[in-house]
Amino acid sequence: MDDKLLEEQIKKEIHLKLNQIELTEDLYHLLCENDIQHTSNKNGIFVNISLLDEVSLMLLYNYINTSDNDTEDKIENEITDFQNIVYEKKEVKKVIKKEVKLKLDSLQDKIISFSLV
Repeated sequence: MDDKLLEEQIKKEIHLKLNQIELTEDLYHLLCENDIQHTSNKNGIFVNISLLDEVSLMLLYNYINTSDNDTEDKIENEITDFQNIVYEKKEVKKVIKKEVKLKLDSLQDKIISFSLV
């Protein structure tokens, strides 16, 4: 297979996998530590895969292929942890409040009479 074809296949696979997996801190550290060109803002990280050199492509390719297994294991662990949670049923007591009649002086009575009209 031609090197350019292989490189394009790798780029497509990286693109597909990165759209499927959640971006983790590990990937961010991989980008920073290996000086892989990217931009980041409050919405996330952007990596222009088409401009990456071969070394950066292989680093990303290896990351996404190993992170798939880790992600599946993490999801399975979270599911089993969730299933093992025991919920306690608490008894709810109703509180009945008694009506309290307020004693108003003549000024307060007059003010309220204007506001109710």
